[in-house]
Amino acid sequence: MVATECLGACATGAVAAVARRNGATGKTGPSVWLGGMDQPAALDALVDWIASGGPTRLDTPAESVPAVLLDAVLGIGKPIRTHSPAHYFQAAPTAENLPPAIAKR
Repeated sequence: MVATECLGACATGAVAAVARRNGATGKTGPSVWLGGMDQPAALDALVDWIASGGPTRLDTPAESVPAVLLDAVLGIGKPIRTHSPAHYFQAAPTAENLPPAIAKR
């Protein structure tokens, strides 16, 4: 996870972007953007989802969002850029890779 200061959608609160990466190609699929991650129950559900493997499909990551997180889904957006497939950490989100619903707030 990467923590950053407000990127212009501050009213949304704590936001997380989760995406699936193809281990063979390093390609990252679209990100599921989730809000309300400052709420303990939502954060626990997010951690559990990621620990169990996160999105199951590269091209449709929202299909496997746990029911407890469905109300937290803000949208689906472009993949977060990474430095290389060998790195485990994602680049910090920017206004360019936020989904339109978040970037406009």
